[in-house]
Amino acid sequence: MASTTAFFSHLTTITSPSLTITLLITLLLPCLTFYTIYIAIYRLYLCPLADIPGPRLAALTQWYEFYYEVILHGQYTFKIIELHKQYGPIIRINPWEVHIADPDFHRVLLPTNTNQRRHRTPFFTKQFGADESIVSTNDHDLHKLRRSAVGPFFSMQNIRALQPVIEERVDALLARLRDHGKTKKEISLSMMYPYSAMSYDIISEYCFAKSEHAVEDPDFRAEITNGILTGSNYGKIFQHFPFLVPFLASIPPRMLAAISPFYRTFLHLRACITAQIGEIEKSLRSEEGKNAHLDIPHPTIFRSFVNTEALPPIEKSVPRIAQEGQVIVQAGTVTTSWALTISTFHLLDQHTTAPTKLRKELMEAIPDRDEPVELARLEQLPYLRAVIKESMRLSVGASGRITRVAPGETLRFKPSKLCLRCFPDHVKTTAAADKEKEWLLLPGTEISMTSYQITTNPEIFPDPHAFVP
Repeated sequence: MASTTAFFSHLTTITSPSLTITLLITLLLPCLTFYTIYIAIYRLYLCPLADIPGPRLAALTQWYEFYYEVILHGQYTFKIIELHKQYGPIIRINPWEVHIADPDFHRVLLPTNTNQRRHRTPFFTKQFGADESIVSTNDHDLHKLRRSAVGPFFSMQNIRALQPVIEERVDALLARLRDHGKTKKEISLSMMYPYSAMSYDIISEYCFAKSEHAVEDPDFRAEITNGILTGSNYGKIFQHFPFLVPFLASIPPRMLAAISPFYRTFLHLRACITAQIGEIEKSLRSEEGKNAHLDIPHPTIFRSFVNTEALPPIEKSVPRIAQEGQVIVQAGTVTTSWALTISTFHLLDQHTTAPTKLRKELMEAIPDRDEPVELARLEQLPYLRAVIKESMRLSVGASGRITRVAPGETLRFKPSKLCLRCFPDHVKTTAAADKEKEWLLLPGTEISMTSYQITTNPEIFPDPHAFVP
């Protein structure tokens, strides 16, 4: 007893910093080692996902995913597809997430019935850098509330009301392309930028009643497209290191321009959107601003958004609405332009077949090329619809996976017949009992699917990478 007392008395007299650090390391190192061993054993053998097939390293640590997404620049989607071929239709892709490759399961994971609650996950939504936007809203009920205010603007009726804006910008783009063909024929033109300029002008007009006239810009405001693409590419880094979002935003613009000029443009675009929404909110408090919408021939998203009674006041703050604007402008610009680019490439590539058939259908439906045509009439043209759908399939709006959580429901997964046909090699080496196995995914389990894997499934699309309207 006396010796123990003397030992602790001796510890209290230690004043040397080096001895203190040594003691801390001596105490912490075994604790850290024990904790690491415990986490490894739990993730590999004890957690509810321990029996899900997949690479052990992916089950052990998320650095496995980091390697493919960040080091190899967005390759985890394709690695997941390879892993399914090896392990079957359900695999574990990180310590807490299951990925399913059965096309029929999307009805369970993403039900049309909004009363079936599905949360998003923080890891999935952090990549967008807009935590208060709809796309980054994790809670099912809050997402439903926010979507109810924005969804109606993308109804067929409201989009048709925007037709004059669309036609004016299309005409402006065609004029630019004709001019390029006459004066700069020897200079190649990446169609991604002209289409992005047109899309950016249309979505800006729809959001703020203010076109940026990017189509008329000499280089089609290429810096905006590059900025949006850079911000999207950084998303995978932000998933793993979310603290980088506020950190990069805090860097002075000149310094950030030296580090990443395109990301600086991305942040500048966000600031411009915030300023525009601030101006709308301010104008609506004035008598003149309240009636300003009467002079606008089409609905505008954020003028109506600020005035909506579908949201409580806290949901209509300028910073939060600005994040909605950021996401809508980005998505409305690059996804549309990329689909148009893919369509243009394949139509030119199949110059003796698809364009001829499409032109014939259009000329029969619209003999007078100068005749105004309602969108509703164009929507009835079968081959035009097929070309648009095939372009959207091959353009893949979001190539990454979609993750959801069923908070109060155990989801059951049993491979469908279609799914089993997708993995013939795995079926051959699997016992009959395992083929009929039903997997129980407990409430709170993170479950994901990948749209690219479905839209390039050879059982659904026999020649999945071909353009076949």
